[in-house]
Amino acid sequence: MEQAIRKAIEGGYDKRSLDAWQSGGLEQIGCGLIVLDPSFWQCLGKALGWSKSCWHLAEDGHVPFRHPAACGNGMHSWQLHWHRFIDHLAEGKDAESFFAELLK
Repeated sequence: MEQAIRKAIEGGYDKRSLDAWQSGGLEQIGCGLIVLDPSFWQCLGKALGWSKSCWHLAEDGHVPFRHPAACGNGMHSWQLHWHRFIDHLAEGKDAESFFAELLK
């Protein structure tokens, strides 16, 4: 998780928000808030070079595919990873294992 936060800061994430959470003794809550922040995912994507293309769900609703057109009802790459993160947690896995795999 710490490595993902550092990457997001490299991508332009506002470090002052992190400092405020940590100085208030809310480090654990802060991490929870960070992963709910769309800006975190956008900046992480920028730092990791995620494409700006959009993804749309296939007809079966499960397998995303890249679509060259404007997003409309699709998802940006950062949104796709954010949804994958939520699914990962819903499966009973932890944030650390998600980011360890993502940042390989």
